[in-house]
Amino acid sequence: MSQCSHRIASVAVAGLLAAGLSGSALAVDLDVVDSGFLTETGGSSKFDAVLAPAAAYNYSTGWELHYDGGGLKPAFPLVYQEKKSYFVFDLSGVAPGSIVDAELILPLPAGGYTSSDASEEFVLSATSLTSAELDILKDPMIMPPGPIPPGDVDPGLIMAAMDFFGVLTEVIDMMGPEVGAAALEVGDAGTAVVIPLSPFGIDYLNDSAGGTVVIGGKVVSIDPMMPFYTQELFSGTAPFPEAGMPPFSPTESPVLSLVAVPLPMGFPLLLSGFCALLVWQRRSAA
Repeated sequence: MSQCSHRIASVAVAGLLAAGLSGSALAVDLDVVDSGFLTETGGSSKFDAVLAPAAAYNYSTGWELHYDGGGLKPAFPLVYQEKKSYFVFDLSGVAPGSIVDAELILPLPAGGYTSSDASEEFVLSATSLTSAELDILKDPMIMPPGPIPPGDVDPGLIMAAMDFFGVLTEVIDMMGPEVGAAALEVGDAGTAVVIPLSPFGIDYLNDSAGGTVVIGGKVVSIDPMMPFYTQELFSGTAPFPEAGMPPFSPTESPVLSLVAVPLPMGFPLLLSGFCALLVWQRRSAA
């Protein structure tokens, strides 16, 4: 192979590499597709929405009084129990492996810090739950009067919500890595809480890219020695306030802010061309 041929091949290889690596980082803000909470006894913000439509998006999280036994029981007894939150985002327009940085932005209403503790830790978790599974809670079937309380949610949906509660934060519940975490105080109320995602969280998003991702939320600083005190964050949250809702409902919804490096459309072709040039060089040099 002549020196000129080697030079042409080298220039061609350099051009391919430059073309393949020329993608620049893009910042993308994704509004939440769905959000809400689940309780350990099978309650759901989607069930509460039967009484107050905006409650469907309430992502309050922590320890508070809620209906006993899940479903819709707007009568006593209420019991203290744990609530976990979830956030669903559409990543269908994001290429797998392209996300290099991300943060979750959660509005915390002026009256949204209702814990009796001075500070709480909120943690995000990966989960095997899918948006399709959570969708079954969106339109709760209300049962007619009978052996269960009149107008209550179908027991099957209550059991599903209870099951989803256990699965929602299974990763961090088993001492797994966090998707992200934030320490909140009373002074944070009335602001947007910004939670940077961990390297594990970035990998979780990349694994879900091209589809939807479900992120679970949990207050991990709940004190089991104080069972009769509210330890709750994001109280009364809903992305769009409606008539009859408290005035502290945020006017904006949760946002997933991404930094992604798009792969050029012709990158696979360029890569194959690069490999072909290497083979050609080796054969010519033989």
